[in-house]
Amino acid sequence: TNANESPSSSDEKSNEKFSEQMLHDRKAAIDNLATSEQNYQQNLESIVNLYKSKFSKSIVDEKTEQAVFGNVSSLIVLSEQTNLSLRKEIQRGPEKAEIWKCYSLAPQYIKYYHTYITSYTSMLSHYNDFVISDKKIKKFVKKIEGEDPQHRFTSLSLMPFVRINTLIKQLQSILDSTPDWHTDYINLPDTISALTSISKDTDKMLDIAEN
Repeated sequence: TNANESPSSSDEKSNEKFSEQMLHDRKAAIDNLATSEQNYQQNLESIVNLYKSKFSKSIVDEKTEQAVFGNVSSLIVLSEQTNLSLRKEIQRGPEKAEIWKCYSLAPQYIKYYHTYITSYTSMLSHYNDFVISDKKIKKFVKKIEGEDPQHRFTSLSLMPFVRINTLIKQLQSILDSTPDWHTDYINLPDTISALTSISKDTDKMLDIAEN
């Protein structure tokens, strides 16, 4: 590179500085998002770890197993990918982290969540029918729910509905503490907009599921 050349726009951006308060707020917002995403993944995995292995021994009908657990697996993979990306970006520090890249799979979010949401009532119906029809499973489910009410199948399976709106708020919080020269400021609004497009569906289905 010629020493007389003017610095590139990316160099100019790297010379921009956060205010101390904004950087503090941004770090807190990113940390909150990371913790929340990890907890969400663990809750999704609980559906599989607590229930699937036990159910699989009794479920003869592959269609029933797919109806109850199939769509959860896609959401787990998506959350794993997001958590991996978040860890990489967080290592760069709150100033350089590009959180929007962790959610660049927004179209996949829409696809997987839409499938989960539209299949939810069928999923719950298959689950309830199966538990009622098997005394051993009914006893097993009662034991899990007695040990920890948060591990109720219905509570865990509603997590994806709640997650979308929580995620929108968390990304907005990061955006609010990001200066206009940062790539997150430029790209996060598109991510938030994409996620908002399915939040109305989740709200509608959550009302149906809870009533």
